Amino acid sequence: MNDLSFSWHYQRLQETNHFYNYLDYTALEEIHKLANGKVLEERREFVSDLLPEGLGDIAFSRAIEEGEKSPTVSRSDVFELLEKTN
Repeated sequence: MNDLSFSWHYQRLQETNHFYNYLDYTALEEIHKLANGKVLEERREFVSDLLPEGLGDIAFSRAIEEGEKSPTVSRSDVFELLEKTN
């Protein structure tokens, strides 16, 4: 639903006195979607910066959780493996 169709529906609801009967969960959900769409359009740069950071945080926390479940390895084993890969 774009801005024009929303405005048309809003006007029709007011004209027919069904505006307050129609403002149920579905209508509020549509209004919420429109508002979120506007924010995403206007703040595209902000959202594009925020999304990778959030995904990185999620991946990092999952890696920590996975690491806590794995067996402990000695420091010398870690450095030995690093030296082999270089």
